[in-house]
Amino acid sequence: MNYPTVDQFRKDQNFRSGLLLFALVVTVFLIVGMVGAFVWFNVSWFIAVLAALGVFGVCAIPVLVWNNPKYGFYTLFFGTMVFEGVTNGYGASSIIPTSYVPFFWNLNNLG
Repeated sequence: MNYPTVDQFRKDQNFRSGLLLFALVVTVFLIVGMVGAFVWFNVSWFIAVLAALGVFGVCAIPVLVWNNPKYGFYTLFFGTMVFEGVTNGYGASSIIPTSYVPFFWNLNNLG
């Protein structure tokens, strides 16, 4: 982006910081409300905290990639390491559900 003046650049940076703060506040309220609903319906604390961390991760990854695009590559690489591609030679193995994600299918054809 080209900014004609330093004031315009500072104004844009302040807007972006305010937008990030607003997104953080909305996310925190969403998570606190979700945990409160889980506690209200007598769900265990472990599941409530695990769900809260999951929702926070799902909401934080796009913001993280938006501000630092190199973390998009790191997230993609981590995702490929999480889903291990175990096949039985005829397609997906029925033992591991993550083998239905075709990240590493046919890598043996490269050798």
